[in-house]
Amino acid sequence: MTIDYEHLRRLWQKKIKALSSGDLLPAQLLTLVTETVSRQMKALETIAPGDPDPKTIESPERNLQGVPLCPREAFGFDPKGSEALFRELLGMLKEREGELATSASTLNEMLNSGEIVIDEAFIKFVQADDSWLASYGERTPQAPRLLNFLVQSALTPGLMAFAAKIALHYDSLKTWQHGHCPICGSPPLIGSLRQIEGHRFLTCSFCLTDYRAKRLQCPFCREENTARLEYFEAKEVPGFRVEVCRSCMRYIKTADFRNFDKVSVPVLDDLESLALDILARENGFQRPTLSAWGF
Repeated sequence: MTIDYEHLRRLWQKKIKALSSGDLLPAQLLTLVTETVSRQMKALETIAPGDPDPKTIESPERNLQGVPLCPREAFGFDPKGSEALFRELLGMLKEREGELATSASTLNEMLNSGEIVIDEAFIKFVQADDSWLASYGERTPQAPRLLNFLVQSALTPGLMAFAAKIALHYDSLKTWQHGHCPICGSPPLIGSLRQIEGHRFLTCSFCLTDYRAKRLQCPFCREENTARLEYFEAKEVPGFRVEVCRSCMRYIKTADFRNFDKVSVPVLDDLESLALDILARENGFQRPTLSAWGF
């Protein structure tokens, strides 16, 4: 699997343009995401996460049994390139007005004093140590997830590039039936129905790999009893639905644009459908992942 950077850039630009013409997202959030995506696209062209160690890649037989090809804690990334992007994003936020700028300045002071070490923050994220990252939110109460946002946004290009190399060892035509990403073992972020047949694809919350999954199955606990699987929609958010599981009380949002003239970019589809997260939580369902932006 290789990344077609030009195709990816066109998709993102078209999706952001569509979001800009609507009113589903606050203007400040849309501006933040737009400026972040622009910098991530540029970083993707030069990021160098290195090659996977063949010893860390599981065999096809083990992968078929549900073992991810490379656990996230073994993922490589480009420390230098990621730090450059981190500092660029931090500088962007410091130039803004209001609470984000204040919080960004606070983080910058913590970096300069050595209270936060960027490489350590990167490693904590790769190791899924969200409690460590969240602890710094107490210092930026106006934007408690700001460090998460910066770390995740800075690492994403490198993680995507590394995952693409791992995915060369995965048969993308097969249907994955386990409750985590076949590449890194993380839970899915969002789903989508594609092609005339409505094949179900899930997008990983960590490495952003798309993989085909079983249509009638909870993507978390693997429940297949259709009496326990439901979905609902909201007319305010056309093209999306929330799929819920009564066994584990978790939910995942699914984009179905087959009857719409809409572009699908999973991490932006997730933002576009924020209203459904509120609706799902009001009905007692939980989501085991954060957004692709760390909040």
